[in-house]
Amino acid sequence: MDESAHGDSNLGEVMDGVWNSYVQGVDEPCVFVNRATGVRMVVFVDDLITRGSRQRTEELYTAIQSKYPMRSWNVLAPDNPLVHLGFEITEEVRDGELYRYMSQQREVEEFMREQQIEVHSEVSCPMPDKWHLGKNEELLDAEGKAVFKSMMGSFGWWSISLRYDIAQSVSRLQSKTESPTVSSLDAAYRLAAYIASTASFKLGGKVRAGQKDVIVCHSDSDYAGDPVLGTRSQSGVIILMNGIVIHWRSKKQPKTVFSPAAAEIYAASEAVRELRWVHMVARDLQLDVGGECIVQVDNNQVLSFKYATCTKSRLRGMISNRWGWVKDLKDEGVDLMWVSSKDNMADILTKCLSNKEFNRQLDQISEKGNS
Repeated sequence: MDESAHGDSNLGEVMDGVWNSYVQGVDEPCVFVNRATGVRMVVFVDDLITRGSRQRTEELYTAIQSKYPMRSWNVLAPDNPLVHLGFEITEEVRDGELYRYMSQQREVEEFMREQQIEVHSEVSCPMPDKWHLGKNEELLDAEGKAVFKSMMGSFGWWSISLRYDIAQSVSRLQSKTESPTVSSLDAAYRLAAYIASTASFKLGGKVRAGQKDVIVCHSDSDYAGDPVLGTRSQSGVIILMNGIVIHWRSKKQPKTVFSPAAAEIYAASEAVRELRWVHMVARDLQLDVGGECIVQVDNNQVLSFKYATCTKSRLRGMISNRWGWVKDLKDEGVDLMWVSSKDNMADILTKCLSNKEFNRQLDQISEKGNS
């Protein structure tokens, strides 16, 4: 059961009687867990979202309300969706199974109205052509630049908070923020059309109560695959818990590397760092996700490098085992697993994909959470 509350003051001062019942997270200090009742709470500035039984939740908010009149709070139910920090959180029952989702449809629709963008035909892929950004390098005038930056503000927030499907496209466009061109504005409008066409995009899936939580991580890179924007490779990582996407990243690597394997090794090491952070947050939430960090990759040379099964690899002249990110990858608490390229769910975060392949990968990811 998910619930939300909102106030206008420092909740730490208001909740002194309630606070002492909760254990604060060590690695994620915004997380609090009541070991006696099992209620989990996350604080964001002066907003709360909690998870627990209805009875315990009502007790918590009643205690807070007695000391400070909150603006609002409510309990999630199939007939009672919640709006929290711009997200609409819904719950539904299908064939006796419980599902929960988050969406930003209202925000998207409001954005389209404010930007006066009308979509006359459905767009089902955000950026199928990597060459388009280089077709017209004429710089925008002041008005066009302001429009581009305004659009990128919303795109950037959506791409890190809910819409992993646009993360790679937004990463490419963000490289043009300081000097946007005619082509980059065209690409931004296409992306807006895609977002509008898929405004009902949801993150979530089936609730697997009573089962052990399972984390799966996929890593990928696109070796120098974007010559329009330079020679640096793109890294992608996507992490799922119980089949539902909970974390992702798509970004350019800091330096140019000289082989596909080196790009994949760097991407895998970044994935390890992201995965460790997710494990730390899960531990603070007192979730049983095991201690293993397993990253799935589609490059056998990465496995060889990790486990030193190829001692004469030419990578030895390119990568130092003393580098911090390499040490992370070679850590004994980290395991790598091979996965085929077509099943690597991070692929959608590293490349401009055709409509057919983009939607195949999107369906593959969403099916994990709903099956």
